[in-house]
Amino acid sequence: METVQPLVNAVAPIIQDAISTQSVTPIINSAASTSAYSATKSSAESLLQKSSWIWGDQRVWWLVGGVAVGFYFGFRVGVVSGRAKRYVTSKRFMRAAALNSYEGVKAVTVQSVEVPHIIKDTEVLIEVRAASLDPVDLKVSQGFGRGLRDLVNKYNPNVSTSNFPVILGRDGTGVISEVGKEVHNFKVGDKVWFVVPYCVQGSLSNYLVLEREYVRPLPSSLSFEAGATLPYCGMVVWDMLVSMGGLGPSLETKGKSVFIWGGVRALERLAVQLCTHWGCEVTCVAPLYTHEYLQSLGAKMVINDDMGELARILTTGKRFDVVVNTAGLLAEDLCLSLARDDGRVVSALIQPPGLKEYGLLTGILSGILNGIWDILKVNLIGGDRDWRTTQLDGAVLDYLGDLVSKGHIDPVGERIFSLDQAELAFRSLAAGGHKGKLVIRMEDPTRTSQELALLR
Repeated sequence: METVQPLVNAVAPIIQDAISTQSVTPIINSAASTSAYSATKSSAESLLQKSSWIWGDQRVWWLVGGVAVGFYFGFRVGVVSGRAKRYVTSKRFMRAAALNSYEGVKAVTVQSVEVPHIIKDTEVLIEVRAASLDPVDLKVSQGFGRGLRDLVNKYNPNVSTSNFPVILGRDGTGVISEVGKEVHNFKVGDKVWFVVPYCVQGSLSNYLVLEREYVRPLPSSLSFEAGATLPYCGMVVWDMLVSMGGLGPSLETKGKSVFIWGGVRALERLAVQLCTHWGCEVTCVAPLYTHEYLQSLGAKMVINDDMGELARILTTGKRFDVVVNTAGLLAEDLCLSLARDDGRVVSALIQPPGLKEYGLLTGILSGILNGIWDILKVNLIGGDRDWRTTQLDGAVLDYLGDLVSKGHIDPVGERIFSLDQAELAFRSLAAGGHKGKLVIRMEDPTRTSQELALLR
């Protein structure tokens, strides 16, 4: 009461003086109105005096301040939450067979990841319809390429700073979903097949962003699943036969003798078809039940896969211009003995350690040491080996596509899995013994997006 009364006493004379000098026009003029005004004034004064304790209590001010601060922060949180919700709902998600660690096949899981978007004007976004598994995926699951992957994806917004998850898959087929500004040879809706470098995110996902140089039109005679069996396998075979073996679509290749260890797996089946098309005389070592099939592909001679048969060939003195070793170190000596003095033995199963396998610093060091050893070996001992990395070239896809369209080569698949069965497919790949490429068929990405939206 004591704090309000001085305020009332100070303001009242000022108001009365303003009315008496007609500085303001009084709202009330009659005597009755004057008495009503006086009564109202007395009631207001009484109310102020009775409530004065509220404004003098610090707890009230703390309460008012707390309500104001709470309202402010609640409003801000609500605004930010709304923006965050709109941001999350604008994101598109897909399913992928990927790694969260380099622990081998056991680390492969099917998980939800964000749909990538085009970064460069030379890239395309592909809706993947089918993708195949390749032995190099087993190496990737153990850390192969992680050093190069760290460098390539350092500033790629489609990949997290930890580079995980790592999506597997080195080739596939699909439909163009979006193109960069500088891509003029493709349009939305085109069917394509493609090959994927091991340092970028793979094809075992609903969508994939890829440079246009690795993408080519899918031959019209192939289904998505059949087309997925050839691109990466074709690159490896081309590297072995052409880049390292000296063969190819030329007159010099016609009549050359080629020995292929196997003939059952995708790599060997495609090698038989290409060598036959180039006019080579192909000899294969394979199980008895595959002999008729390999002969239908063009093999001139097929022998049983036992040491007795191989010893018989050695005793005849027959030697080959190119020996394709797909059995690894176990067959290295035998393959060397089957090659001519000026012949070549090529293999796709072994390579020296380097940047792609062990990371940046260790890879640089091992590369330097390997280079020094190669120089010394060539100059002092005589070089007998050359290590190369498979080169991915879109022109090879063009050539394979032309052969497929003309009926000169066939797909090399064996079994089709769904994306949900990706873990099973990788275990099957690791176990070995398969006779062709294992293919993952992708489900409808529209349905997948709807299901993932419901799960979130």
